[in-house]
Amino acid sequence: MQKFKKKMYKKFFTGILILFFYFSAFSQMERSYIREGNDFFEKKNYSRAINSYEKALEINSNSFEAEFNLGNSYYKKGNYEKAIEYFSFLSNTQRSKEKLANIFHNLGNSYLKNQKLDEAIKSYKNALKNMPERMDTKFNLAMANNLKKKQPECENPNPDSDKKNDDDKGEDQKDKKNQKDEQDKKNEDEKNKEKKKKEKKDDEKNDKKDDKKEQQKQEKQEISKKDAQNILKAIQHKEKETKDKLKKDKKKLQKFKIDKDW
Repeated sequence: MQKFKKKMYKKFFTGILILFFYFSAFSQMERSYIREGNDFFEKKNYSRAINSYEKALEINSNSFEAEFNLGNSYYKKGNYEKAIEYFSFLSNTQRSKEKLANIFHNLGNSYLKNQKLDEAIKSYKNALKNMPERMDTKFNLAMANNLKKKQPECENPNPDSDKKNDDDKGEDQKDKKNQKDEQDKKNEDEKNKEKKKKEKKDDEKNDKKDDKKEQQKQEKQEISKKDAQNILKAIQHKEKETKDKLKKDKKKLQKFKIDKDW
């Protein structure tokens, strides 16, 4: 009987050791996938990071780190709906105030990026309930409230207040202004071109009118000269006829004088 008990204890402890090594091995595999995912995340290869974190969850479905990092990866990838799904799930499973503050903060960012301001404000408030002195959450809450007041004007809120976006926006506005200035200059040049073209046509038209007037004037002058010559010729012809007649009459008179009445 005593030997049987010793044998049973031996099997029991052997089983415990096997289970310990089994879970230890799986835990190491889980950690290995999480570290791999973190490396991909740092390199901004979010698709491969997601793949690594999902493998870690296949080993341990309760892994907070894998689940939380999955939410962050989807957020960075721009899939805000999926990020909201993971952070919302975690908010209902955790009890640690620090973890809840991080979860609700990131949940608020995801809602804000998705232009759901009411949900974002609520999430930031929940984060501050768990960590009241967290400054980045206070800042994002203030920004979300401000965007809420100007909601019709807001199209793409940015929870991280990325200065690069402001710079890009400024560059876009500058490019648009330069394009407008170039277009205005081009339009002005076209107008000036058309104006000069019109002025040239008008000048040519006026020159033609002047040429025509000059031609008409010359023709008129030539006609007047010709008429004067004709009139002069007519006068000269008349004078000649008169002289010829006078000569004839004179001859007749001379003839009659020679004959005497004896």
